[in-house]
Order: sequence, then C-alpha cells, then structure tokens
Amino acid sequence: MSRPAVITGLGAVSALGRGAARMWTCLAGGQDGLRRIERFDPSGFGPELAGVVPDRNTPAHGETPPWQLCVEFAIHAGLEAASRAGLAGSGIARERIALVLGTSLGDPDMPLYEMTERVADAIGIAGPRITVSTACTSSTNALGLALDLLRQGAADAVVAGGSDVLTPLIVAGFQSLGVLSRGRCAPFSEPPGTSLGEGAGFLVVERGELAARRGAVARFALLGCGLSADAFHDTGPDPTGAGVARAMRAALDGAGVAPADVDYVNAHGTGTRANDPAEWRAIQQVFGERAGRLPVSSSKSFLGHAQGAAGILELIATLVAMERGAIPPTHHFTVPRPHSPPDPVAQATPRPARCRVALCTNSAFGGANCAVVIGRTGVDGDERDGDGAGESDRETGIGAGASERARRPVYVAGLAAIGPHGRTLDALDRRPGQPGPAARGGRVSYFRLADALPTAQPRGLDPCSRYLTGAAALALADAGMRTGGAAGQKMGLVAGVNHVSAESNAALVRTIRDRGYRGMSASLFSRMVLNAPVGTCSKLLGIKGALSTVSAGDAAGLLAILYAAELAATRPELDAILAGGVDELPPGDVAPGAGEGAACVVLAGTRPAARTAVRLAGSGIAGPGRIEAAARAALAAAALEPDALDAVVGTVPAALVPAAVRRIDPDELAGASEAFTSALAFVIGSLLVRSGAARRVLVARAGGGSADCAIALVREEELHAA
Repeated sequence: MSRPAVITGLGAVSALGRGAARMWTCLAGGQDGLRRIERFDPSGFGPELAGVVPDRNTPAHGETPPWQLCVEFAIHAGLEAASRAGLAGSGIARERIALVLGTSLGDPDMPLYEMTERVADAIGIAGPRITVSTACTSSTNALGLALDLLRQGAADAVVAGGSDVLTPLIVAGFQSLGVLSRGRCAPFSEPPGTSLGEGAGFLVVERGELAARRGAVARFALLGCGLSADAFHDTGPDPTGAGVARAMRAALDGAGVAPADVDYVNAHGTGTRANDPAEWRAIQQVFGERAGRLPVSSSKSFLGHAQGAAGILELIATLVAMERGAIPPTHHFTVPRPHSPPDPVAQATPRPARCRVALCTNSAFGGANCAVVIGRTGVDGDERDGDGAGESDRETGIGAGASERARRPVYVAGLAAIGPHGRTLDALDRRPGQPGPAARGGRVSYFRLADALPTAQPRGLDPCSRYLTGAAALALADAGMRTGGAAGQKMGLVAGVNHVSAESNAALVRTIRDRGYRGMSASLFSRMVLNAPVGTCSKLLGIKGALSTVSAGDAAGLLAILYAAELAATRPELDAILAGGVDELPPGDVAPGAGEGAACVVLAGTRPAARTAVRLAGSGIAGPGRIEAAARAALAAAALEPDALDAVVGTVPAALVPAAVRRIDPDELAGASEAFTSALAFVIGSLLVRSGAARRVLVARAGGGSADCAIALVREEELHAA
C-alpha cells in the first residue's frame, strides 16, 4: 500500500453503554461501568461486580442464549462502525469488504464461525468472514489479520474487532483461578484482582489511498500488529514478560515505528498479581530507561475485562481520547504495587496530552500475546487541548505507517497428518495408479503422542491437543527442524479450529452437574477456548513466535495455512511457521462418513536444501459462494492458467479446470471433518508436488458461509550452475 491502513469508522457496545460517543462521555466524567450483575446471580460462586452492558443486565436477559447476546453486541457495534465510515455509499463492492471477528466465547450450542456469519449478514458484508479466537487477544489479533487482508489485496476494507459476553461459566472459571477482585478493578494498585466485563467493538480499516479517493475522514492509522507466544502456562503469563515484549517489538517493527516514537501505552493491565508485573517487565525490556517516563494506563478500570473484546474496546477508548487531545487514565488507583509503571495515569479522568503514536497490548490464555500500533494520519481533527482550544494534527501526525514489507517466497518444508488413515505420509501419497483408501472417515487410528514427541506427558491432554501437537511434531521432524530456545522464538504456529474439545467439554459439564459452579475445575475451564490446543502445542514444542487460531467452517485449516503463509512472507522475525487444522469427534458412536484428525505443515521463508522444493506460488481468499474467484486469484498470483495444472485437490469448480486435470477429494481420507480436511488437502497437494507426481497443483476449499480459500503450489527445481 502506498499509504497506511487508515481507520475510517468505529463502534462500541460496552459497560459504559452503547456507542463510541457514550464511551468518551463516561471516560471524560470519570464514570466507570462496573455494576452489580443482575442478568444472573453470581453470589454463590463469584464476585457480584462486573462491566455488564447496562441495557442487557436484567434477569429477563438471563434467558437469552449467550451466543445471541454476543451476536447482538457485535451487530450493533459493527453497524455503528460501518455507518461512521460511510461504507454504504462508499462505492466499495460488498464482495471487497471483509469481516474479522474476534471472540473467546466457548458456546457448544453455536459454532463461532456461524456467529460471525450472522454478524456479516446483518451488516451487509459479502467478502471473507473470518473468526479469530485467541482468548483475550482475539479482537486485537483480528486487527492484525485485517491488515494482512488489505496487504494481500484480498479486501479493500475490513470491519475488524470483537465481541464477548459475560456468563456464569466465565465468572466461575475466573473465580476458580483466584484472580477476581471483590471490589472495582484497580490495575497496578491495591488491592489486586480483576473485574470481568463484556461488549463489542469494531473498526473499519481500509486502504489509505482508497479512503482518500472517496473523501473519507481518517484521523488515525492502524500501523502494525505483533504476535507471540509465552509457551509457559495454560492460564498464567511468563513472569519475565519476554513473550509480551516480543509481541511489542514485532508490532513496532511492522509499523516502522521506533520505541522512542511511542507516546503512550494502553496496557492489558488486568490488575492481577501475575499479569501487571510481567507486563511492566515487558515494557521495560522494549523501552529501556524511557519506560519510567512513559504513560501506561489500563482501561479495564472503566470497562472491566471484556475477554475476547477487551483489546478492541481498550483501543477504541484510546482513540476517542487521542481524538480529543488526551490519554485514558487508570481509575480507582490508590497505592502502587511493586513492579508496576511509575506513571499509570492515576486519576479519574483523561489526561490532556499530545499523543501521536500509541501502543496497545493484550495477553491471553494459552500464552497468546498481541500488540498493535496506532498513529495520527496528519488529517486535521477536532481535538481539544486542556484549554479547550483546537489543535491541528498536521504538525503532530506521523502521516505514514510501515513501508511496504519486502515479501519472501514461501516454501513447504515439512508435512504431517494424523487421522483415520494413520500417521504416515505414505498413506497419503496419491500417485497415479495407486488405489484409494478402503474406508472413508472414522476416528484417528492408534496413535501415541510419545511416538511423535517422546518428551510430552500426555496425561491431562484432550484429543484435540494430542492430535495437533503430534501432527506438529511430525511435521517438524519431516522438515528436519527443532524448536525450543532461540529457534522456538523464531517459529510460529497458526491453526484452524472450529470447536472446543468434545471430551473436555463433556468433562466440564459433568463437573458442574456434580459439584456446581463452586466446584469448577480451573484446568477444564481453561480448555473452553478454541485456542487451547494451540497454546498446549506451543508450550510442549517450545514455540514462542507468532501464535493464532482461526475458524472458518470447512475452510478453517486451509485458511490457517494461508494466514501463516502471509506471516512467513512478511515477518522477518520468523524463520518458519507451523500451520494446519484439527477436528475431534464427540464421544460415542461415529456418524457414517464423519472423521477427525490433525494435519500440519511447516512453511519457511527460505528455500529448503532439498534438490526440489514445493513453493506457494499464489493464494486467494473470497467471500462465501465465491470459490471460483478465490481459485482464479491464486492462479493469477502464480501466473498460471487453469490448463497448466496437473492436479486439483479439494473444492474446485468444474467450469474452471479442464476435465483432463486430476481431481482428488480429501474427504475420501478424512471423512466429513472441517478444519482437518481442508488442511489435509494442502498436505496431499504438497505431497503430489514433492514426490514428482505433479508440478503444478491447486488446493481449494469452500468454507460454507465463512470464506473460500485457494493456494497454488509449484515444483521449483534446484538451480544448477552451467
């Protein structure tokens, strides 16, 4: 992009009320949104104060399914953001507008990707609909993915953010972890403890040149996003803060912003004994001696901890304050706790300040960290300084974000799949003339995690975690790579996951039935987020680079690979990245044709030493029902014509590819699975190229109502000197 990705609209539903304007009114008046929970009675298992959306905090709304409230919040905030951006009259085709929704809600009654589809339909978005679920970093991670979609050319505008809702399970689960405050959350202060919250927030992010051409007002730009993993604990942060620091550095590097240029940090700031010191240590590592003079505040003191929506709501609080020449405070601050920022903006109302660049950071279950950088664009604004006088942005605006990243070629370095077929690649090698499998679908055949990863202790791991970790370990072995230590810091992991582990969910339901919410198992609660298997895998393998979890129906696994390929191509801090998909069948009889398993690949930005290499030559992503558009985009990026293909794997329209081209259906091996099948399609396609059975392969998968994805693979011969 010749200009940065600019923010043209925002919308919010929070404990402070509905609308971004209401958020500023409450911030300016020193009015927090923490109130007694009335929607359900938490008195028997947790604190009674939380950041509940006020007009949905009645016993009558306790009968509303949580997913329905989550969707309602998202639609309201999304429509506000789209309206403020003027998307309806922008001239941008609906197919070129994407939705990326982050949430940590684990509701077995409604897959998260279906929630995202409902929100997209209500807002009128026909482009890709992608769900990011990385617990409390979900919505900030969604902003990073929005940036990648714009840079890839997959969309002209993205409505990105998140939504989450407070439930008895959430309150009881956090109480079981011993991190909730009986009073109002006071980050960096006494007493320690967090207050939970809920709500939704969205930004409209679009290409800077497009926004300028259509006359959209864009006072701020989304400049960069960084991801990392702690690989430390399921629910607790790495006390050294090293993981958070890696995410911050990656965000600043991606934004082309030096630490010295940052004027303010909006911290995750949960108020807990573990999080606050770890985050402050991270800030010290990134900013050095300047950290002591840097304003660092936490908006959770106003909003509560809104879980998957926390990051976006805190970012919007930062934006509405910056727009008026101020930065948000840390409310309820009394006396500082050890190892906390010297300047937490300890006051009830925003502090007047000239702020050009802000960094917002969040951390989550599974060790996922995310940081985003925002800055002024240089467009005249209506901000007011402390005297109420107007101030022009033209002198304070940074005007440009990161320069266009140099893209590296992306190669397939390793492959693996664990499923009904077994765990060997030989069972997947579909060369011409070889017979197909005798059976379709079913459970994973006999598999011991210790066979793939001897150091792993499988006790306490659910099938999702075992399958994904096993496939990742086998893919690394196939690539001849190791993780851990310095190598682990330069290795990432992205997985497509559509459902929480059926085994863990059943165990949690039994626990609540037998012991009630007071007897909540903290371990089982921590597995009720989609990214739980990804966090476990990163911890067992020592992976500390970019970490993410996406959901997109039948295309979830292929989408994860496409996302990982973009990270591999553009993130210099990564040497390689694992990607794939996992599915787990519920206990009991297996429905005919159903399947489960995990498929993983290792993608690298440098060419493998092998004599030949499999290269990702092009990719495409489109909205639902547009698989042909995705396939054509992938072929165009690879400079291939359909009749040049040797094989297609997955969902490819018959009208696009000549009848003579081989077609392979991964469902024959995986059965009716979702994330696993689409990732398996990529593994099969890569094997065809690597084995010499094909030179050019198109892998494609339709994602139902979410997103359709395609990737073109080519065989790259080793170059010989003349």
